[in-house]
Amino acid sequence: MSLLGIFVTGVTGINAQAQKLGAISDNISNANTDGYKPTDVEFQTLVTQTDAPTIPGSTGPEPVNYAPGGVIPTPRQLVSLQGLLTSTSSNTDVAISGNGFFAVTPESSITGSGTSATIDKGATLAVTRAGSFVMDANGLLTNSAGYTLLGTPVGSTLPTSLTGLVPVALDPGPTVTVPGSATTQVTLNGNLPATATLGSSNQLSVGVYDSAGVEYSLGITFTNTGTNTWTAAATSLTPVNSTTGVTTTVSSTPQSLTFDSNGQLTTSTLGSLGTFTLSNGATLSPTFSFGASTSGLGLTQFGSTFANGDSQQVGGAGAGYRTGIAVTNTGVVQEIYSNGETIPRYQLPVVTYINPQGLEPETGNVWIATQQSGKAAINLPNTGGAGQIMPAELEQSSVDLATEFENMIVSEATYQANTKTITTANSMWQTLTDLR
Repeated sequence: MSLLGIFVTGVTGINAQAQKLGAISDNISNANTDGYKPTDVEFQTLVTQTDAPTIPGSTGPEPVNYAPGGVIPTPRQLVSLQGLLTSTSSNTDVAISGNGFFAVTPESSITGSGTSATIDKGATLAVTRAGSFVMDANGLLTNSAGYTLLGTPVGSTLPTSLTGLVPVALDPGPTVTVPGSATTQVTLNGNLPATATLGSSNQLSVGVYDSAGVEYSLGITFTNTGTNTWTAAATSLTPVNSTTGVTTTVSSTPQSLTFDSNGQLTTSTLGSLGTFTLSNGATLSPTFSFGASTSGLGLTQFGSTFANGDSQQVGGAGAGYRTGIAVTNTGVVQEIYSNGETIPRYQLPVVTYINPQGLEPETGNVWIATQQSGKAAINLPNTGGAGQIMPAELEQSSVDLATEFENMIVSEATYQANTKTITTANSMWQTLTDLR
């Protein structure tokens, strides 16, 4: 090949190193971008076909002249490279340890707010590792790039594709409340005196709630009926907040309790202690348990002192307001309320691909599927090869600055060397054209 081939080869080398330096520049500029995956530029040879004469060789015809070709750059984003996970103070920050991505769509592609939010037809469905999500004014969990988190309502079946997911959208407020729930189960803890005389009694109080969330102090009276035998009955029910104006009527239903010589109940008693009538129309009809449980609760009969246990197990709750939103390590988005209730709302899937390196990058640190990546697989966290969701953590950029600076130095030197081949070829061409 003529001198022109040297020019072509030098230009391909310059172009390849320019792309390499471009990728390095991108990587360095995104060194602090959550979930960013660096791009590496690999190279392959470019062979130029010629009609140069050949001579017989031991393994076949060999060309007489060498034909310079050049190099072809091939950019490749290192999608599967795990970044460092760091803890944060936000309960809606999430990261993935292992394989997979979060499903997202542009916030601009969502119509409506709160639980009525829907994804517009034709919206881009993408995936990301950038998990810094916060609730916006419409109740959508959206990251700094403007992409909204997708999931499935708790209790529904996981879809088989991204199109079956919905926006993670909560009631934006400003104040979100839940009604109270009635107490249905009470497990008592305490000690009755073994030296009690016939007819003596002791009383303890338990906080309970009716179906309207009104809190009451329930008085339970224990009366000694003989050696190692007692009765328990509900004897009073008083609203904790007197301004509620609720009046109550209690009709006792005593339960018999029998202890053995070691001070333990001979049988676990489970039942009602009475009927409660409330003037506000709400209901309250808890079941009481006196027997020992796996948590160590229950009644005993020891010594001569009555002891009201510190840790009664009581269900139910008063009305509450939302105090926060959190994601669990099983990928459940839940609302937290002031009355101690946590209400699960959405299940976050972890999306995996057969060939994640085949995903196509888009602006906003997201990727979309291609034929090379294969179809999305929708998994629960930590199942089916999917990674584990890590709440209150973020995945840092996977860029290693030391490696990038090292690559930049090598690439710069190679770029300059390629320009030298062109200037040398140009000098040779000038010498040839100056011949007279």
